[in-house]
Amino acid sequence: MSPLWADIAVFPYEPPWLTVAVLLAFLLFMGGAIGSFLNVVIYRVPAGLSIVKPRSRCPRCLVPILARDNLPVLGWLLLRGRCRYCRTRIAARYPLVEFAAGVIFTSLCLGEAVFQGATLPLPKFTAEQAPLFGIAVYHFALFCGLGAAALMAYDGAVVPPAFWRVILLIGLVPPLLFPDLRPVHCEVSAASYGRLAIGLADGALGGLLGALLGAVSWPAATIRARARSGHLNSVAALACVGAFLGWQAVASVGLAVAGLVLARGLLQRAGLGPGRLWLAAPFIATLAFVLGWRLLAAQLVVGKSSLLGPAAPLWFAAVAVVGTFVFSLAARPLLLGDAIATSRTPRSQSSASPP
Repeated sequence: MSPLWADIAVFPYEPPWLTVAVLLAFLLFMGGAIGSFLNVVIYRVPAGLSIVKPRSRCPRCLVPILARDNLPVLGWLLLRGRCRYCRTRIAARYPLVEFAAGVIFTSLCLGEAVFQGATLPLPKFTAEQAPLFGIAVYHFALFCGLGAAALMAYDGAVVPPAFWRVILLIGLVPPLLFPDLRPVHCEVSAASYGRLAIGLADGALGGLLGALLGAVSWPAATIRARARSGHLNSVAALACVGAFLGWQAVASVGLAVAGLVLARGLLQRAGLGPGRLWLAAPFIATLAFVLGWRLLAAQLVVGKSSLLGPAAPLWFAAVAVVGTFVFSLAARPLLLGDAIATSRTPRSQSSASPP
């Protein structure tokens, strides 16, 4: 039995079904509510608009959206996908974003908190003392940033550098006070220095390695640099992943992202290209990694040390950098005909603005 299912199987508390239903409904609602806010961020931030004022309103008749119509997913269903007043169609993407956010938040809270760190690479005694719900919320903030950036790029909008700075600060600052928000630390810093130094070292090493992985992906990224976001997104996204999760995690995620880009090029050459879904490669790779973190840590073992643990050898980082460059170099000729970025323009307000 895998470590994940073993922990779930021996979960010591068996709550009644009503408690489970209420918990799931609450987590889905909270995640969906944040997803509703993300819809506002995705539309307004690239346009340089305030995310606070004015209230959400119809882009055609400019009437503010009623609170009951702003309920995640349910509001869109009750309105049948149209404005209550002028009947302008509301794109189905907005409830999908809300639903996805709710599912991701629920999955993180269940796997990392309710089941006592079942998806985290933590020993049992450590999991009992770790701020598990805090870790779940912390990771959800990362996915909100990566997901919002991917959808901005999908719409053909520029992801502002200020947006990445905010996400990076969220990844770097809280662990200075609560280092255990990162389940895996650097072995040297954990053994030799205080908690502040641990949080600082983990974030700095992770962010720098992530930025380096994004930078060495330039062979494939230069083909995409015609997009107005340029190569910054690759560097910034992986730097944020490293700041949140540490250098061991971003080494794996960076390799996975480069592999996804290469796979995308191969599919495109075969006439089966997945369109603009490759823009979500950092989001997809990071989500898969976090949900399978414990299983991967148990499998990626060399000698007596896990490549994703605190004693991970430094050559693993070098392998990740070289591998990312090689994958990107191999993807370059496959993406030479990629004209998606040059022909893409931001969608109009009537179809792209959130309800």
